[in-house]
Formats: sequence, C-alpha cells, structure tokens
Amino acid sequence: MERIFNCSFENCSYKSNRTSNIITHERTHTGEKPFKCKYPACSYDTAHYSNLKSHEKIHPHIITDTEAAKILLSFKSKSDGKRRKRKSKKRKTRRRSLFK
Repeated sequence: MERIFNCSFENCSYKSNRTSNIITHERTHTGEKPFKCKYPACSYDTAHYSNLKSHEKIHPHIITDTEAAKILLSFKSKSDGKRRKRKSKKRKTRRRSLFK
C-alpha cells in the first residue's frame, strides 16, 4: 500500500505518492525559485531543476572546475606520460623451394 502525501496549503487538493513532488508543487504556492542560471549575465531562475537544464542549453558551454579536472584526467595516460617503445618485429620470410 502506497502512502499518499497532501499539499500543505489550504484549498489545494494536490496529492502525490512522492514527497519530492509535493515539495516541487508547493513552490507554485510560495513562488520560490531555488534553481539559478550559472551564466554570469543571465538572471534566469526557476522552481524546477529540469527547466534550468533546458534553459542552460541556450548559453555557450561554461566549463566548471570539476569538469575541467575530469577532462584533464581523461588525457593523462596510465604510464604518466612515459612513452613505451615498441619492439621492432622482423618478419620471418619463408623461402619456398622451387623444387618440392
């Protein structure tokens, strides 16, 4: 049996089986917009995280410090920059006799 959660505001009949949905819904009553755009010249804010992610696609990509670190680590080889010399393999040529 699933538990049903109700909106805590008067005269609101919204119900959900998830508390996260109730929290997001109650922002429609309070006007709270906790998700802010990271782009410096932008003042966009929203009550829904998914709307922020969609909005951020209109801006040029901003690389955060953690993203930059991940990119740098992806280029680092396991041998810490030491190049491995390949051994040259001499091909053994098989001489075929003309007379079998």
